[in-house]
Amino acid sequence: MMSAFSGIARNLYFRSSAFRACVNTLLRIRHGNRLRGLSHLASYDEEFALGPVQREEALLLFALCRVTRPRTVVEFGFAAGHGSFNFLQAVPPSSQVYSFDIGAASAEIARKQFAKFSNFHFVGKSQADFCPSDIGNQAVDLAFFDASHEISLNQVTFSELAPLLSHKAIIAIHDTGTWSRSRLVPPLLEHTKLHPDQWINPEEFAHAPGERAFVDWVSKQHPEFSVLHLHSLQTARHGLSLLQRKAVLSLEALQKTTAA
Repeated sequence: MMSAFSGIARNLYFRSSAFRACVNTLLRIRHGNRLRGLSHLASYDEEFALGPVQREEALLLFALCRVTRPRTVVEFGFAAGHGSFNFLQAVPPSSQVYSFDIGAASAEIARKQFAKFSNFHFVGKSQADFCPSDIGNQAVDLAFFDASHEISLNQVTFSELAPLLSHKAIIAIHDTGTWSRSRLVPPLLEHTKLHPDQWINPEEFAHAPGERAFVDWVSKQHPEFSVLHLHSLQTARHGLSLLQRKAVLSLEALQKTTAA
């Protein structure tokens, strides 16, 4: 539609938030579900989030799902359902979302608030007890770790999950970043006081060292995976790390591999 704009309309679109809002409303009416919005993220916390994904991290995961279109998403750590709801808004109805948590409150939230999602499945068990039958032995395209924060539990889970990962599966691990002392807000500051041993240097605090150690463990034990760390000290960022099997992309190399 932007290509059909006149010069004046284009200028208005880029310069006026009110004009953009009007145009975007018309586009949503025109395209319906093909342009499902991000309005749910307005209720997600950003700097003050402590526990669930931050708003901008949820935006990143949303975009990741919209770009890659995973058929099966497995989440470890439902909590209050922020992550699951974000995944459900991002994936098509044909995709399945499985979330694991042992909390009674989490089970109640899933029962009451997620009942309308036929493609959502709450599994009331520990991530350490995960087994392939929990998800119908399906191939996993996206796995999200945001539960125990203990390396030993993550290792057990990964060992069971690994055989199910599809060839291009993405593994996302939350809370792998560090907090900058200069960016601490009250909830985060209180957390640092409870764990003074987790300062890795005078300016950086590792709020979930178990998750960071888990990523290093996967990298060491499974060198076939590449790792991308999405961290920042420019804001109070919890951080995400993404893992995916390395792949050959050049046509020449692929032809040699196929010939071999």
